Amino acid sequence: MRSPEEIAGYFDGLEFVEPDLVDVTEWRPEPGDAKPAQRLDNLIGLARKP
Repeated sequence: MRSPEEIAGYFDGLEFVEPDLVDVTEWRPEPGDAKPAQRLDNLIGLARKP
C-alpha cells in the first residue's frame, strides 16, 4: 500500500486537474448521487503538463 503522498509523487512535474487525486468512490459523481458507505482506499488522479 502506498500513501496518498507517495502516489502524488508519480505526478511530479504535472498539474492536477479537477477532481485532483481522490478515492475512486469520489471520482466525478453524478449530481444527486449518494456518498458511498465506505471508501475503497484506491486512489485515482488526473493531471496534465503545465
